Amino acid sequence: MQNSDAIAGKVVRSVFASPAALIVVSLIAITFTFALANSSWAFESKTKVFSAIIVAYVTFCVVSFFGGNGFAGLLNGSSISDNGELDARLKLIEDASEYFSGSLRSVDMMRLVAAKIREIVPFDDCVLLVVDPLDGKLKCVQADGATSAMMRNVEFGANVGLAGRARATQMVEFAHGDVVRDETYPALAVQRFRSTAAVPLTSQGEVFAVLQLFSRNGSELKATQSNLLEAAATRIAPLVIGSLSYERSMTTALSDTVTSLPNERAFAIILENQIAETQRKRDTRPLSVLSIDVKNFAEVNERFGHAAGDRLLVFVADKLKAQLRQMDFLARTKNDEFLIALPTANERTALDVIERLTTDFFHCKFRVNDTQSVTVQIDLGHATFAADGETCHSLVATATARREQTKNNIPNTVVFFPKEYVN
Repeated sequence: MQNSDAIAGKVVRSVFASPAALIVVSLIAITFTFALANSSWAFESKTKVFSAIIVAYVTFCVVSFFGGNGFAGLLNGSSISDNGELDARLKLIEDASEYFSGSLRSVDMMRLVAAKIREIVPFDDCVLLVVDPLDGKLKCVQADGATSAMMRNVEFGANVGLAGRARATQMVEFAHGDVVRDETYPALAVQRFRSTAAVPLTSQGEVFAVLQLFSRNGSELKATQSNLLEAAATRIAPLVIGSLSYERSMTTALSDTVTSLPNERAFAIILENQIAETQRKRDTRPLSVLSIDVKNFAEVNERFGHAAGDRLLVFVADKLKAQLRQMDFLARTKNDEFLIALPTANERTALDVIERLTTDFFHCKFRVNDTQSVTVQIDLGHATFAADGETCHSLVATATARREQTKNNIPNTVVFFPKEYVN
């Protein structure tokens, strides 16, 4: 019953905006006027009744002209009386959707959406929950407000909580009182909220996300605001879709699809930033790079197929990450090759890391299937800022040359350098 007022508002608005209703009311007004003219009432009484008919008829015509929004707005208790005002307040959202054309980061999109919705309906915090296309779960991808840190990455079932109900009904859903009863969110995050609204965002008739608003005031979010929130949802949905698509494409562009590690492009961006920082603090902040490949990767691919080769890459990536610091940056560049940036690591530290990784992979076994395993070994090479180069290209090239030297069992006193670095 919590949406009964909103439904009543829609019905009233549709009735007042209907051309058929205007015709019926006109015929009724004419009939009453004819009957009044032929009645035996006194002239003064006829005048009063006739004036009332005129006022009622003109009022209906005016309301019909504006699509019934004026009367329905009063019924809904809205501070925005017509779609024109709503359009004006949300125009920035539509302009942003057209201008950015799917190139707006989700954090900036969320900030913009929250600011514009607050102009229409007051609230404190909000979260954006995206529907997973595979399992239908709702996952919080962005949040705005004091509790945003606790809300991010919350995930729950398809039909769980108020957001799940909004997704199922495709209608704005409201809840009041102790919002902490909704166990989909951390209790500490929602314990102070006293009203909430879940607004479904749709595309091609399907709900792809839910925007949930929270308020510390128990009377701020109420069912009479359904029309406003539905209208707002229609306008913000394209911006949300564009922003989410942009972030997915950026993730794909900078990630390796097999290992989920950053790719070569991402590594270049990070290494350039690390080089800039090291150049600023040349005497106190060293930097090293490691180049790695898997010795028997081609053999596994040929004997057991590419699926086994992909699993081997994931296996190697996990073992490498386990031996690195949190600040170190691991990427898969191509085929069986990996690169590692080691901030604050001088040559001695880089060699220590190489020794640790070599030891970890000593007699390392990878289970190909239930009955077969292969020994996994890696080749490593290093390069240190200043001693081996001061650009991204020179550091990677030197580390790769040293890796190849190790692979071919060439004495450590000999180092291959790319042609451009030979005097």
